[in-house]
Amino acid sequence: MDVSAVIINYNTYELTKDAIDSILKYTSNVEYEIILIDNKSPDGSGERLRDYFGDKIKYVDAGGNLGTAKSFNIGARMAQGKYVIWLNPDILFVENFLYKLYSYMESNPMCGICGGNLVDKDMKPIHSYRLHFPCVKEYKKDYSIIRKLFNKIF
Repeated sequence: MDVSAVIINYNTYELTKDAIDSILKYTSNVEYEIILIDNKSPDGSGERLRDYFGDKIKYVDAGGNLGTAKSFNIGARMAQGKYVIWLNPDILFVENFLYKLYSYMESNPMCGICGGNLVDKDMKPIHSYRLHFPCVKEYKKDYSIIRKLFNKIF
């Protein structure tokens, strides 16, 4: 097994279904598994995903809402791949992403971790991080009542 992809679900049926569908559609030339950890979604989305994908995924009922880190660790312990990738349920593949990451890691043995580029719905690059740490002044500005009203109106 080359790559284990771990996805955590909590009430995100449509997002997770679309993410897994995109993995299945675009992934080739690499042996992989998809491990879906369901954090006991009260909407039944975990069971629906299990039934929809059947043996195309490894389904795990976490038994409760364990949070992201604990849930990922469950998936990582189950993983049989040489490499493990943690995917959010709102990710969509538009190319053979798992193979590209796998090939990069195999070609660069000194590399311990890598990730892909993120793009928005218009295929423009976006960041997965903040460029600076927010200060209290910014926090107040972002969450003030005036800001909320402005956002609601416009």
